[in-house]
Amino acid sequence: KKERAKRLKVATQDKETTTTTNMKDDTRLLWMLCLTIFLSYTSETLMMPFYPRDARDKGISDFLIGIIMSWYPIASFIANPIAAKKLPYWNKRTVAISGCVLQ
Repeated sequence: KKERAKRLKVATQDKETTTTTNMKDDTRLLWMLCLTIFLSYTSETLMMPFYPRDARDKGISDFLIGIIMSWYPIASFIANPIAAKKLPYWNKRTVAISGCVLQ
């Protein structure tokens, strides 16, 4: 009985260690994804002020420039809740990598 209790205790400790390691990996992955998204939006935002001026030089109306510039945020607003609902059914790593590539 003592032998079995000792094996059970070791198995429980191994399980806790594995869970803690997975949580650390998940936290690290989350921070990496947040940094990637932040840098992506930052680079996009830095270029945005130059597009309308070039578009006006080519004769595009201000209304159409506004539609073009707002297309990505509107699509993101619509797609994010749908993707968030479907995420538990998909492989999280594949979704994260494909999201970075498609963006």
